[in-house]
Amino acid sequence: MKGTEIGQIKSRRNAVQQQHLIKMEYPLSSTYGARSALFLQSADDYHRHRHRLNKKLKHLRRSLNIQTKDSKHYAEKEKISSISSENYEMDSKFGEVILFQIERDLIYAEETRLLLNVRSSKAKEKFLISKYKKSIANAKKLLKVTTEEKDSDKVLELLAYVAIIEGYLKVSRKKWLVAINAFSVARIILQFLYQHEKLPEALTKELYLDLIDNVVDPALSLSLSQASIKQANLLLVSKNAVSENKIDYLQKAIDIISRRDPSFVKVSSSENASEKLIDSIKWLNYEAQLSSDELAKSIMKCNKEEAKVKENDPSTYDVSLINWQDAITIHTQEMERSNNDADAEDDDENQDKYIISTYLNYNYLLLRIRRDIALYENLQATYQKKTVSRTTLLETARDSLKMLQNVIKSIEEIKELPGVANDDDLNESLDKIDVYFQSLKLYKLAQAYLISNKYKESLALLNEAHKQLSKIDSILQIEFKGGLPTSDKIDQLKNQLQTELAKVQVLTIYSNEISSGSEINNSRFVIDDVDKFPEFSDDLLLKKIASLKTTVQPVHFKPVLFDTGFNYISYSGEGPVDSEETITSAAPAKTTETAPAPVEEKKSKGFFGLWGR
Repeated sequence: MKGTEIGQIKSRRNAVQQQHLIKMEYPLSSTYGARSALFLQSADDYHRHRHRLNKKLKHLRRSLNIQTKDSKHYAEKEKISSISSENYEMDSKFGEVILFQIERDLIYAEETRLLLNVRSSKAKEKFLISKYKKSIANAKKLLKVTTEEKDSDKVLELLAYVAIIEGYLKVSRKKWLVAINAFSVARIILQFLYQHEKLPEALTKELYLDLIDNVVDPALSLSLSQASIKQANLLLVSKNAVSENKIDYLQKAIDIISRRDPSFVKVSSSENASEKLIDSIKWLNYEAQLSSDELAKSIMKCNKEEAKVKENDPSTYDVSLINWQDAITIHTQEMERSNNDADAEDDDENQDKYIISTYLNYNYLLLRIRRDIALYENLQATYQKKTVSRTTLLETARDSLKMLQNVIKSIEEIKELPGVANDDDLNESLDKIDVYFQSLKLYKLAQAYLISNKYKESLALLNEAHKQLSKIDSILQIEFKGGLPTSDKIDQLKNQLQTELAKVQVLTIYSNEISSGSEINNSRFVIDDVDKFPEFSDDLLLKKIASLKTTVQPVHFKPVLFDTGFNYISYSGEGPVDSEETITSAAPAKTTETAPAPVEEKKSKGFFGLWGR
C-alpha cells in the first residue's frame, strides 16, 4: 500500500512537471525584459550580467544532465549541439539552454561595443562580428528545435529576437538593405504582438514599444540613412520591406501574421499615397538643408498642429508643444549619431545642423511663451468680476506672477540660443520684450500690495516699473506673432503705469494724513493703562501722557449715590432754615420743658440710619 501511494505521488509530480515544462518562457521577456529590469548602462553592467547568465546556464545544464564535466576535447563531448526537437517537446528547458547561450553572446557583443566607443580596435571589431555570427548560428538551431511549438505568439517573439540579431550582424557588415529588411520584420512582429498577444499579469506589453523605440527604430533609421533611402514613415518602410523579404527563415513570421491579421503586412492605398516632404528650413536670414525625412515630416507635423492653436485657449497648445519636443529629440539623436562619424561631414553640414537646432528650439520656446501669456490673460478675467474676495484676488496675483516669471525665463533661454546674439534686430526686440514683462511683473506685484492696503510698497513698485519701461522706446524691430507684446502694447502699459502711479501717490498721501490724525485722536493715554507702553513717537508721547483738557465730561453714576446726595439737600416749603447759633441756644430750653414727659424717639429714615431728612 505504501509503495502504491509513493507511485501515485510520483506520477502526479511528473504530470505537473510535464505541464510546466511544455511551457517555454517568453523569449523577449527572458532576454530584453531582464536587461530592462537591471538598467544595464555601462560595459561593467553587461559584464556582470554575462556572469549571471553563465551561472544560470550552469544550473540549467545540471538540471537537464547535459553538463560536460571533463573539459578536455570539449567540442567532442559537449551535449548542447545534440539537442533536438524531441528533447524540446519532452522538456522546454532544452530550448532555454540555447536561448540563454544566444543571450550571453549578445551581452558579450554589447559589452564589446561599449568598449569600442571608448577606444577603437580592429581586433575587437572582428570579435564583435564573431559574436553576432555565433548568435545567429545558435538562433537558427533554436528555430529548428522549436519547430513544433504550438504557441504562435512565443514563436513570433523568438523570430523578432532573431530578426534583431540578424539586423545587427548586417549593420556590422554594412549590408544596409538586408539590415533594413531584418529590422522591418522585427518591427512588424512587435507591433502585432502589442496589438494581439495576451500576456500573463506578471508581464507587460510595454516591452514591445520600448524595443521599437529604443532598439529597432534607431537601427532602422540608421540603415535607411546609410542606404540613401529618404522615407520618414517607418511603418510604411517596414510593410514594403516585408513584402520583399530577403531572409528566408523569417518568412514564417510574415506567414503567421498574414493569417491572423493581414493589415500588418499589407500596404493600404492611403498609406501608399506619398506626401511631399520639405527639404529645407529658413530661420531669419539663415537657411539649412534637411538630411532626414523623419525630421522633415516631424517639422511639417509641428507646423500643421501649430496652425490649429487658438491664442486665448491654453489647452490647444499642448499637442503642438509635444510635437516640437519630439522634433527636437529626433534632431538631437541624429546629431549624436553623426558625431561618431564627424570626419565624414564638412563644415556646411555641421552649420546646417546647428541652424536646425536653433530653429526648433526657437519655435518651441516662442510657442511656450504664447501659451503662458494665454494662461496669464485668462487669469486677468478675475479682476473684472464685481464681487471678489481679497483672498481670491491675492491668489490670482500670485498665479499671474508665476506665469510672468515663466515668460521671462523663456525669453532668457531664447537669448542664449546659438545665432540669436548675432542678429541685432532680434536681440534688441527680445531685450525690449524682456523689459516689458519685467515691468508688468512689478505692476502686478504693486497691485497685490495695493489690495492689502500697503500703499507705500505699491507706490515704490509702480515707480520702479515706470522707471524701467521709460528707458526703452516702443518701436520693435521684429514683430512677434501670437499674443506677444507689440509696440502699441508697450505704449499702452506706459500710460497705464503713469495713471496708476498718480492714483497710488494720492492714496499714499491721504493714507498718511489719516493714519497720523487717527493715531493722535484714537490712541489711549499712557495713564489709562500703566501696564502697557504704547509705540508712539517722541512728540506724540509727550502729548499722550495724560489728558490736560479742562472741559467737563459726563461721568457714570449709580442710583444709590444719588440718594446719598438727596439726603443732604433741604427743599423750600418745609419751614425756615435756622442758623447754627439759633439752633445751639434754643436746644437746652426745649429739652428742659419736655423733660417730665418723655417722648418716644423717632427712627431715622436716612441712608443706613446714619443720615435723615
